Amino acid sequence: MTTDQEVLDKLKALLDRKLKNIKLERSNNNDDYELVSPAVYICWVPPKNCLHEYGYDIPGIVICSGEGDDDVDDVTLNIRLNIQTYDPGLTLEDKLIPNSDGYKDILNLITRIRIILNESPSDIGIIVEKPIKWGFYDEQIYPYWAGYMTFKVKMNSLPASSTNSFL
Repeated sequence: MTTDQEVLDKLKALLDRKLKNIKLERSNNNDDYELVSPAVYICWVPPKNCLHEYGYDIPGIVICSGEGDDDVDDVTLNIRLNIQTYDPGLTLEDKLIPNSDGYKDILNLITRIRIILNESPSDIGIIVEKPIKWGFYDEQIYPYWAGYMTFKVKMNSLPASSTNSFL
């Protein structure tokens, strides 16, 4: 038996493990940055809200699930990954040159996550259904960049007798 929360926990553990060697910029509020691995969270953040408004670390990935389908034989859980990065521009010889290349970090992170989802879900006992979709939010708040991925995870149906433990 797999619950919705177990799927989210497994996805978080997978992304934490597989992205730990990826280093992206994180602002330290001094017109400077440090390189860190993306933080991974589980919660629900409406898509138009930016992670930095809620105190989450950026770069960050928020794993969300807002809906699913249960047709008795199969259960699918809709997953949305809200992804944010920080990139104010190019630093050359202690001089910052602002640019709009921050989207590249989002695309690279999305590509890495797609590879992980294609290679590793069986490691954690889930099935990621195709298609995997991704894109950018219409509103970008420079120097932060925001994108998303959506996909479905196939799960086993819950037996009716087990529901009492959740009520």
